[in-house]
Amino acid sequence: MAELLEPDLAAGGSQVIFTNPLEIVKIRLQVAGEITKSPRVSAVTVMKDLGLLGLYEGAKACFLRDIPFSAIYFPCYAHVKASMSDEDGQIGPLRLLMSGAVAGMPAASLVTPADVIKTRLQVAARAGQTMYNGLVDCFQKILMEEARVFRSSPQFGVTLVTYELLQRGFYVDFGGQ
Repeated sequence: MAELLEPDLAAGGSQVIFTNPLEIVKIRLQVAGEITKSPRVSAVTVMKDLGLLGLYEGAKACFLRDIPFSAIYFPCYAHVKASMSDEDGQIGPLRLLMSGAVAGMPAASLVTPADVIKTRLQVAARAGQTMYNGLVDCFQKILMEEARVFRSSPQFGVTLVTYELLQRGFYVDFGGQ
């Protein structure tokens, strides 16, 4: 099994080397578009401001996103593609497209938390926004300040167990009426 994942892990890891600079420039340009009073920002100005090492801000989080994504995506794609192939192993372009789309669903869903952390680390914080000091600090602050699922899930569990137990305790059989 490990030998099957090694190319996928290498693909995800090597992808970061090339895509991280592109992503950080893209994110900085997107945020600059939200600020109407800022001076004109271009890809060149972002690259000059950040420098070579700055273009790799958030790279650790990018590794945490892209390596698991590839480890999930490529095996899922192979499995879905095989299941959509005809008895001769042939598959048309539409089914290939569907295979890729279906494989992307679990991969993208499962790595979304790492993507959020990566984006937060790559955005230049504005006045009043939370500042992050690395991957762990970013994760902890998001968890404490924003991760509603960790606060809401226990509440939903308590609500439903209470409902179920009360339903059992007060159940009255009206003879199928």
